[in-house]
Amino acid sequence: MAGSVEDIEAAHAFLREKSSNGKVGATGFCLGGGLAYLAATQSKVDAAVPYYGSAINDLLGQVDQLTCPTMFHYGNNDPFIPEEKIAEVERAVADKPNVTFHRYDAGHAFSNWDAPSMYDEAAATQAWQRTLELFAEHLR
Repeated sequence: MAGSVEDIEAAHAFLREKSSNGKVGATGFCLGGGLAYLAATQSKVDAAVPYYGSAINDLLGQVDQLTCPTMFHYGNNDPFIPEEKIAEVERAVADKPNVTFHRYDAGHAFSNWDAPSMYDEAAATQAWQRTLELFAEHLR
């Protein structure tokens, strides 16, 4: 993830200039979920939504810098992110007042419709609706 913060900040600066209200959010899936978390802790976005962020556990040392509204989505049956890793993230953010944490009866990449063996329509639909609600509340 070396260099990621600089790239994220450059992208957000560009988007803030183009935004009607100067607000920017970040979301990402798997590795992108880790990047969304990185954006929330290092780039100071206005809201972030990491989905099953596989790199987040390695970035928990930055949790004190997580101040923007953030929503985490994880599948309880994720073969790539074990339950203890999900619980570790959940514990790390539990005292954050503007953080919500959702778990679904689904596996990894449950929102990836291009991976039919992993896609879970019910979980994906619910997670996306929650994501849109968070962004509507904090980015408009």
